[in-house]
Amino acid sequence: MKRITVTMLLTTMACVFGHASRAQTDSCVGTTPIRSALVDLSIPKDQTTSGLAVLIKYPTQAVTIPNISSDRAVAERVKSRPDKAIVAAHVNAGTIRVVLARSEVFPAGPLFSIDFDSCQGSSGPVAGDFACSVEGCANQYGAVDGCTCSVRVP
Repeated sequence: MKRITVTMLLTTMACVFGHASRAQTDSCVGTTPIRSALVDLSIPKDQTTSGLAVLIKYPTQAVTIPNISSDRAVAERVKSRPDKAIVAAHVNAGTIRVVLARSEVFPAGPLFSIDFDSCQGSSGPVAGDFACSVEGCANQYGAVDGCTCSVRVP
């Protein structure tokens, strides 16, 4: 059953990433320092999850992710990943979608971090500048309702 759930999630990833526009609408000129955002996961009590699709909206006037023409380059900006997780990431107009799957369950709490380039002249983002939503959450039995995420800025 786990194989079916992961296969369905990966098929969804291919569909989502295959046709989405890669346009980025900000005029940010990326520079140092690197700014990290930490993404935390909440799972309903007595539930487990082994597949997730998370959408993070970021402040394009403060941070950017370069090389948006390459999903691999975007995925390399996703750090502190859960062990043994398959991770795909895609940027589109101020949002980054991160899809994770693995055979083991994801625990609630810190899920991953994202490294952004600072925008030239920006003082940097604060946690309230980001928005996070779980687009999909599943385990070996199917969809799990009630998963949420949040973003912290160290």
